[in-house]
Amino acid sequence: MGERWKHWLLPWYNRQAMQIADPVQRLRYLRSVGVNQDQILSPLRVPYSRIGVGLMLVLIASLLYFRTGSSVRAGNNGKMQRGPRPSREYVLAPLTANEQKVWLVENKAGQEVYSNGLRIETGSTAPHDPRLEETVGIEGRRFVTGTVKPVGIVFHTTESHIGAFEEGNNKDLQRVGRWLIEYVAKHHFYHYLIDRFGRVHRIVPEDHVANHAGRSVWADPKNTYVDLNASFLGISLESETQRGVTISDSVTPAQVHALRTLVNMLRLKYGIAEENCITHAQVSVNPDNFRIGAHTDWASNFPFGEVGLPDNYLRPSPAMLAFGFEYDEDYKLATGARMWKGLEASDKLFAQQSAAAALPVTQHRNDLKRRYRSALEAIKAAEAEKNRDMDSEGSGFADRGQSSPKQ
Repeated sequence: MGERWKHWLLPWYNRQAMQIADPVQRLRYLRSVGVNQDQILSPLRVPYSRIGVGLMLVLIASLLYFRTGSSVRAGNNGKMQRGPRPSREYVLAPLTANEQKVWLVENKAGQEVYSNGLRIETGSTAPHDPRLEETVGIEGRRFVTGTVKPVGIVFHTTESHIGAFEEGNNKDLQRVGRWLIEYVAKHHFYHYLIDRFGRVHRIVPEDHVANHAGRSVWADPKNTYVDLNASFLGISLESETQRGVTISDSVTPAQVHALRTLVNMLRLKYGIAEENCITHAQVSVNPDNFRIGAHTDWASNFPFGEVGLPDNYLRPSPAMLAFGFEYDEDYKLATGARMWKGLEASDKLFAQQSAAAALPVTQHRNDLKRRYRSALEAIKAAEAEKNRDMDSEGSGFADRGQSSPKQ
């Protein structure tokens, strides 16, 4: 290499050499490129002529960038092309024009097809108890325990065995999926199950009650709902709970797409408010220790945005505000950062409620807990009365030599 070119490349050689910690190795490197010890430059000793050339090169590159950039912007109608946001950020995916109106396209044996691409497998449907309009009154307040038309959706995971989603496991994936469908249908768990291939299976008819939420609490601006089995729909994904900010690997893209089309159809069909589409971890309560989060499926990383919903993790907990429930360390460990914002909001609102009632926080909480115990007793009494009515109805059938509808 000529001395002239070596002279121009000295700064580059110098930077490379400065990255070598061992002085002996650094000297060997400089000798290998033909640079003498007295030619080594310190990081700040760069000739001004070279600075001028460098600035000129930067100026030329900038001109080229803005010239090509303006043509790109013009080709995109003045809008810059942007890459996808990092997956850990919450991104609301609004409904498309085709999703804003959905209708049943085809209803044939074993399957329903809808205009938004939703396909529902109906061969495993297991009827249960019909929905009824039910409420309990406590301290002059009305709490809803059942509705004829579903008013919300609770999202679940099956917490079943999840094998690697790979082609080599295809037979095992199908076998486990079939067993799971049979099991949840036998016990009337959920209204819908979405398997790992994104197939939507109807388990319990929408106008029947499914055993999916148990002891649970939620509220919207109109009502407070207690025990959501008979007022909300239950949708479960064949998956298992995993902590984190982003959606877990146990949920497939096909499942998320199917869930979006299913939620879209159900919300339009029943007029379900977006704030009533929440996870099991948000509504589940333990009446024995007055803690929320008796079940922690979807305590974090539920894809609200991908499903076309606002981030409902941010909503305060109605169980805490209406009935004085609290959360413990185990629940905090199970939740993600987004749900923590909802818990913090709940704490602040509860303190404000106590101040407005001119009550210490502890006394206010105890009063609300007493209200929930009264509501639970009223619910149990109503359930016992309903069971007695059904037993007497069954006896009437038996007297006539017929089978009971419950058998």
